[in-house]
Amino acid sequence: MQSRQAALVLGIVLIILGVLALIPGVTVAPRVDAPPLHWHAGYGYFLGLFPTNVLLNFLRIALGIGGVVCSLRLLWARGYLRVMTVVTFAAVWFGIIPGLRTLGGFMPLYGNEVWFHLVLLAIVAFYDLGWAVKIGESPDFSNA
Repeated sequence: MQSRQAALVLGIVLIILGVLALIPGVTVAPRVDAPPLHWHAGYGYFLGLFPTNVLLNFLRIALGIGGVVCSLRLLWARGYLRVMTVVTFAAVWFGIIPGLRTLGGFMPLYGNEVWFHLVLLAIVAFYDLGWAVKIGESPDFSNA
């Protein structure tokens, strides 16, 4: 899979996850021991596993739209994957550090959300760091 295709697939997946998490039946109420948030709208657990709220869902949708748009050009796609690598790396660390687990009370980045971001980081880093080029993607920029 090339960088453009990876950005497109990642963008579509993020849009789908963001939209699905906005559906009330798919997101269940937060547990009693869940950290409090300042942004309560849509706060709950997506599929009962991943903490989420409306702000995090809109961020996922926005990053997904960015992936779809950036998949139009090779350089844009590679830039998108670079940004996603940095964003997901930061999200993993924010989820691990106790004082930053809710990003100031606005986005829940703790619990299984850390595992989700670790898997996402592995995927985007695979394409961002050039491992995909070594495996078979053409390094030329003829369609950039």
